[in-house]
Amino acid sequence: MESKKWPLLFAEVGEPAALLEMCYMSKQFRSAACLLIVLQEMWGLLSSLHHIARLLDRVIEEGCYDLASDLRHFLDNAEMAASNSPAPRRAGSYDYIVSASPMNRGHPSITASVIRKARLLLAADNFRSLSSLCLYLDFPLSLFLSKERGPMVSDFKLVGIQMHVSFIWDEPTGELVFGAINAASNSGDFDVLADLKSKSERQEDIIRDSIGSDVGVNFAMHMERARSSPGACRRIRNRAKLVTTAELQYLMNSALLAGEAADDIAALCAVLLLNLAVAETVMKRNSAVRDGILDFLQSSGSRSYGLLATYLNPLEAEEASNAGAS
Repeated sequence: MESKKWPLLFAEVGEPAALLEMCYMSKQFRSAACLLIVLQEMWGLLSSLHHIARLLDRVIEEGCYDLASDLRHFLDNAEMAASNSPAPRRAGSYDYIVSASPMNRGHPSITASVIRKARLLLAADNFRSLSSLCLYLDFPLSLFLSKERGPMVSDFKLVGIQMHVSFIWDEPTGELVFGAINAASNSGDFDVLADLKSKSERQEDIIRDSIGSDVGVNFAMHMERARSSPGACRRIRNRAKLVTTAELQYLMNSALLAGEAADDIAALCAVLLLNLAVAETVMKRNSAVRDGILDFLQSSGSRSYGLLATYLNPLEAEEASNAGAS
């Protein structure tokens, strides 16, 4: 429809503000976003900013991170078209994040909404959603974690199970655990953090490419659609595994870069990924994390995780070695 006919349309269907409220109440956020694009053309950017910021806050709160990312890009493009200079930003408690996150620069309200949501997800041990939030909105997860107070894992046994469910992650087979132990035993000593820093930027590029697909998050829905085709099911499983592996690696890397405050998150990710070099590095420097990880592994009821607990527990490993020698 031509833009000059929009007032005629609203004269028939109702006031734009009332339509926006209806979209909010019914959680039709994409419809609200389309309506805001029309209103921005009619009212201009300055008159639409409040409504855009409100919608952004709401979709972040509801976990619609892909739509939040689209709205943020729309806001950026609209501001660039309206002015060649960046929008002013207010200094405040979120300044350290704003300056580190180019995509949120100039939008303190966006940053405040993201931090508020990130803290809620962190408090709920919902680490997969936390990773998705930071990736979609280009929010510096490692910096955020470094500024929060630990411990960040409330209960290793419970959160370990939750992470298996949220990341659709199977318990490892004995063969995989033996392979990881052999690899760790033969790898020798190396600086995990130095190696990580050389790869972290590339890892973020890989994971950003991966989140373009919702296979990992909506695994059950995709499997239901493809259940009549074994080949399609296998492809979906393989794709979901690649996505969740990249997400776990991104979360682990961010936690490591955050320092000791996020050791518990890094260690849990490392155990799921069977990255024993990282797991051992963190457990050696943090006894509380070591005890929590061992408690999770030993209480899992899994023979594979029991074997992993024996390897990661120096006392049990020494006893097993002495028993074998005798």
